[in-house]
Amino acid sequence: LWMVQAHEERRDATARLLKEHRIQQTADQLHNTLVIMEAEMRGMALAELSRPLASAAETARHGASTRRDLNRLLDRGSQATHQLIAALADLVQENPDQVGRVRRLEDLADRRLVLLRRMVSESARPERQGRMASLVLQGDSIMSWFRRELAEFRRAEERLMEYQTLELRGEENSSLVVLWVGVALALLG
Repeated sequence: LWMVQAHEERRDATARLLKEHRIQQTADQLHNTLVIMEAEMRGMALAELSRPLASAAETARHGASTRRDLNRLLDRGSQATHQLIAALADLVQENPDQVGRVRRLEDLADRRLVLLRRMVSESARPERQGRMASLVLQGDSIMSWFRRELAEFRRAEERLMEYQTLELRGEENSSLVVLWVGVALALLG
């Protein structure tokens, strides 16, 4: 009976440890999704700015096409971001502190996505191009807050992972003691 219990405890501890790895992986994917999406948007915007000047009609037509591409990119990135946030929320649902952090991450991600959309719409209005610098600075500030919140989220998960690793090692030691006691009893019996 002790052996069965020890095995079940070890299995449960291993499952918790694997879950912590999935949480860390999902958090990394969330961060990477936002960074890659932003980098792609900046790249497309820079390519648009570096295009040689053409006729007004061609510039308007190409600008509209670029904005459609940027909006599609934002739609895909937004969908991926929300899926990852939902997965993260599901993984940490038993930890109220982490649930709160996921909500804050979601809020910051949403704020960043809104600013990126505003940047796309502002790019359509040449008279508002000066506002872009302000939007970029606001976006950088939000991403800094996002990174800080994500770092705190990761630290909390790492502490939990360390605790669970120690717990697993303790259960392994208990299993060995039970095994040796069983062997000793068998030899004496």
